[in-house]
Amino acid sequence: MCSSLRPTSRPRPFLRRGIALQGIQGKGHVGPGHQVLINGAGGGSGMYAVQLAQPLGAEVTGVDNTEKLGFMRSLGAATSSTTRGKTSPGMSAPTDLILDLAAHRSAFAYRGSLKPAGRYLYVGGSVATLLQIVLIGPLIGTAGGKKIRLLAFRQGAQHLAGTPRAALPGGKDRHGHRRPLSAK
Repeated sequence: MCSSLRPTSRPRPFLRRGIALQGIQGKGHVGPGHQVLINGAGGGSGMYAVQLAQPLGAEVTGVDNTEKLGFMRSLGAATSSTTRGKTSPGMSAPTDLILDLAAHRSAFAYRGSLKPAGRYLYVGGSVATLLQIVLIGPLIGTAGGKKIRLLAFRQGAQHLAGTPRAALPGGKDRHGHRRPLSAK
């Protein structure tokens, strides 16, 4: 096997921002007053998702491990929770959108965490959860008008078209201050 062969791909920052953008603005339809829960908010795509949802007027709850709580708050998450323990803190109050970058719970548990007409978007996590979301997610969500779906990242500028630069991390906020491209 030749060790010099590597798969070609887009740079990771582009992919991370694209996932966040499509999850928050594309499929998530986040707007003022929305309750948004981002599971994995302290990671690559999660940090961008927090930075996109907060200026849109959403109240963001970030969920990740204990070491990342301060980081999530510094990004703009109004509340932060930890994934440690038997229960999943932050999942008790119904939300408009759950962007799940690290799914591990049953699809039925997510349904109960959504407001009527709420959305759950699976991005990554366990294979068992993925199979539940793909196979039964659309069925179990229909009862309350909820959408439980897989977020499939669509590459290319045409899928990001129409997004004002100010809405992207690295753009300027309404006060003219630059947003960070990434947190270090």
